[in-house]
Amino acid sequence: MPGGVSQVTLSLHLPALNQIELSLPLVPHKVTTSTADWTVTGLDSNGVPGRQLTLIREQQTTQAATEALEPVDLPALLEVTRVLRLGLTWQVQTTVKRLSPLGAPVSVNIGLLDGEQLTTGGLVVKDRQVRARLGARERQMSWVSRLETNEALTLQAPQQDQWVETWQLEAGPIWHVELDGIAPI
Repeated sequence: MPGGVSQVTLSLHLPALNQIELSLPLVPHKVTTSTADWTVTGLDSNGVPGRQLTLIREQQTTQAATEALEPVDLPALLEVTRVLRLGLTWQVQTTVKRLSPLGAPVSVNIGLLDGEQLTTGGLVVKDRQVRARLGARERQMSWVSRLETNEALTLQAPQQDQWVETWQLEAGPIWHVELDGIAPI
């Protein structure tokens, strides 16, 4: 396309998909959408996109839609590993790893821990959640956060089915750690 303002229209018919991930290697300055029966995520309030847009089909409630059996791709399965490093300062290193096969981009919201503040740049944080995006050929991504020093730290697995979560604790010798709840493995 020549330099300047351009309009690109994308029209697709994908009856068997309920979610579409669009990677944007060259991010446009602004995106406007007009969709029927789809929700678009990955745009901020001004229409500025990130590196990936996600289109999610709204639930169909007709009897024909519930009775139709169409093949669909299973959603991606991820592993989220959080390494809590408790030293003079507290840090959390979070790694999101794809367990399912490559081939489709993945986008999920990973909640921050209480008192966690992201220090890695270039990531979108909204409502205390990091938008983790893996391109179609990416296996993993990670970020580092600062964690407020506190007397107690409560870890709770989120109620969702897109990923499994593992926590690792590296406590420095200046801390006395007592564990309560589910026995560590």
